[in-house]
Amino acid sequence: MRVAVVGLGWWGCEMAAAAGRTAGGVTVSCGCSPVEAERARFSERFGVPALATFEAVLADPSIEAVILATPHSLHAGQVIAAAAAGKHVFVEKPLALAVADAKAAIAACLRNRVVLAVGHNRRLLPQVETLRRCIAADCGPLLHVEANFSTPEALALPAGHWRASRRECPGGAMTVLGVHVIDWMHALFGPMERVTAQFARRAVATELDDRATATLVFQSGLTATLVTLYASPYCNTFTIHGRDATVSVVAAAPETETLRPKVIMQRRDGSISKFPLPYVDTLARQLERWAAASAGAATPAVGGIEAARNIAVLEAIVCSAAMAGAPTLVDYAGL
Repeated sequence: MRVAVVGLGWWGCEMAAAAGRTAGGVTVSCGCSPVEAERARFSERFGVPALATFEAVLADPSIEAVILATPHSLHAGQVIAAAAAGKHVFVEKPLALAVADAKAAIAACLRNRVVLAVGHNRRLLPQVETLRRCIAADCGPLLHVEANFSTPEALALPAGHWRASRRECPGGAMTVLGVHVIDWMHALFGPMERVTAQFARRAVATELDDRATATLVFQSGLTATLVTLYASPYCNTFTIHGRDATVSVVAAAPETETLRPKVIMQRRDGSISKFPLPYVDTLARQLERWAAASAGAATPAVGGIEAARNIAVLEAIVCSAAMAGAPTLVDYAGL
């Protein structure tokens, strides 16, 4: 599948590199950016041309699919336009910033018979299945879940950068990182009923909120707390408290082939177990799944409906924060 990478900043280049690591099925044929310097760097690094406009990408019949690594507010419109041009779509998370826009994008892909995949690559980490097994075999009835996914990224964002915009990243890291955790929670615990949340700006010079906290109540009655800080040292923890055991995934730095997170279980009797985690190239793996789905041989790792459910929770969190932490229902209607 010949693809164009649209958006040639840091993450667009990461996705192009990941395409080169796939076991066949995805070939980057060009890039696309309105910024001349980005086009030049991309062409030099990947040895392919780079176009100046998205319209030029859509008009090229040799391009079968697009990878969208563009600002969040552009996603839905670009997905709809690509689908209308008959091109399969891989779009970075979040799929959109509003559920209504996500639904419109999903409908366009269904109408035009193209495959939509969303970049929730962390769903493919082995931690998810390890946690699932622990929940089924060891934890007993679940009591509460605690998660913290934080980085210092916002401290380096200059004024005017789209990631420093409250419109593009409401709640700062909640939109950028917290949505990954919401995806895990959906996969492990099912749909949510309501949320309460608060945002604040405490450490950055831009307008961006650098602290976001949320309490989530699932339809099952399980509760969870989610903290996302965008101006603190890296922290990535996910802890499930059960009657019989507590299990935690802990990472003190972004994981690599050699730097692996820890999964630790402590049982009520005091015994402790540790679980090894193999390395998975989730960026390449999700593109392989997308390509296979586009050929009718698989399903995407995360499709449009699952991604839209994550947005429904994110939208409720943003609404609650805007109302000073008032409880807000999660609206999954049509999803």
